[in-house]
Formats: sequence, structure tokens, C-alpha cells
Amino acid sequence: MQPAANCVWLCQGVFVPQHRAPSGGAHYRSHARPTLNIEEAILQTVLYADIFDYPLTPAEIHVYLIATPATAAQVAAALAGSAWLRARLSLTRGFVTLSGRETIAAVREARGRSSAQLWPVARRWAAVINSLPFVRMVAVTGALGGG
Repeated sequence: MQPAANCVWLCQGVFVPQHRAPSGGAHYRSHARPTLNIEEAILQTVLYADIFDYPLTPAEIHVYLIATPATAAQVAAALAGSAWLRARLSLTRGFVTLSGRETIAAVREARGRSSAQLWPVARRWAAVINSLPFVRMVAVTGALGGG
């Protein structure tokens, strides 16, 4: 599959339109991001989470939506009504995955069960570490923090 001249390759062989600088001589700064249409934003959000084998719920897609302001209702409507997204995404066990990657829904569920078992141990150790002098914060990150 070859992209059109005005497309960029994301991952998983999906191409989306490239965004150009606005007319009138305005230039993007290095930190500025163009606004995507909601379908592209949903796909990019799911693609990013897929890198970590972490499918998202429709509500999580709304929370983490890339480069586009949208309401939860708009995200839900796009997921339900867009033929373009239906050709690329799948809803499995309440999680949105890329088509062909439906098995990661079971992976996320297994990680959730594992995290639930590990949280009591993490809390005990956090209490121990928090009791040490000069400790200002104890945080959990990674798979357990996101589980």
C-alpha cells in the first residue's frame, strides 16, 4: 500500500492526511500541533495506545484524544457512525482496538487483574517509604500505575 502524496504513515500500515501550515504566512512553532478532524484524532489516539498493547474504552479515547477538542458524545458518535473508522477499528469486550488486534483486549483485562492483586503490596511499601525522613512523594508509575 502506497500513501497519497499528502499523507503520512503512522503505524500498522495506516495513512492519514498530512496537515499543512495555515495560510496567510502563519508558521507552526515546534510545539504547536494542528487540529485533526475527529476521526483522525480517534485513530491516532488508538494507534498510540496500541504501541503499548493497551486498548482504550470510548471514554478513555475522549480523555486522551490527540490534538482535537471534542465531547464524549462526539467521540461516541464518530465511533458508532464513521464507516472510515469501522474499516480500521474494532470494538471488543468494551475496548476499541485496531482491526486485527482484538486479542489485546484480553491482555488488558489480564493486566487489570494482575494490578488488582499487586496494589495491596504497593500500598504497604508506599507507606513504609513514606515514613522515611525527607520523603516528599511516593508515586506508582508504569503498568501498575495505569492499570
